[in-house]
Amino acid sequence: MHLNSLSAIQAGPIISTKSAPGLLIATGNEGHSLKKEEINTYISHDGGLSWRLAAKGNHRYEVADQGGLIVMAPSGEPINNVFFSWDSGYTFTSVEVSKHKFYVTNIRTDKQKLGVFFVVEGVLDGSGGFGVLIPIDFSFLMPKICDSKMLTDFEEWVPKLPDDE
Repeated sequence: MHLNSLSAIQAGPIISTKSAPGLLIATGNEGHSLKKEEINTYISHDGGLSWRLAAKGNHRYEVADQGGLIVMAPSGEPINNVFFSWDSGYTFTSVEVSKHKFYVTNIRTDKQKLGVFFVVEGVLDGSGGFGVLIPIDFSFLMPKICDSKMLTDFEEWVPKLPDDE
């Protein structure tokens, strides 16, 4: 698949972090040329060698918990919920974060991207530019405490070239 990335301000950036090697998230479209009307959000678990559709449409997103937790929200439309994934972006679950609809402008987490706390930034719908900051603590949704001594909860990732070259 050839993925075209939109570099304009209205699209989410390409996200990668050294705390989650091989994990990339980007907005763009499939094909040989960029088509704004066909923008979707894609994820790669192998450093960009292959991509799969994470969500239809343009989204804002952020990675935390060493790639184990991803938060994503539609961009350019008023929402009151965000989507999160505990399995590195294989599945997403919706959670309401506000009673009032707002436009997401950014999603942030800690600089090292190791925790489970996020801040969703946005503009309240119909407010004439009134900004909102919504803190989200995903620790209450943690499926379990990771086993850091036996290392049974970690997935080993080794970079490789296409066709195992």
